[in-house]
Amino acid sequence: MFRRQRLTEIILITVIGAIVSILNTLWLRSSLLKEIEKIAKINELNILRKSGKVTDIATKKSN
Repeated sequence: MFRRQRLTEIILITVIGAIVSILNTLWLRSSLLKEIEKIAKINELNILRKSGKVTDIATKKSN
């Protein structure tokens, strides 16, 4: 009886842990996509402001 109860507890904890892990991964993915969209908008605005100037991001020098 004790062994079956213990096995049930272990399975329940494992399933709950897997669900939490999946939800956490999905939340992090959506959060990361939002941050990427923000960065893309900022980069687009910077490109438009430069109006024709090409900037090397690695050296921060204008060509």
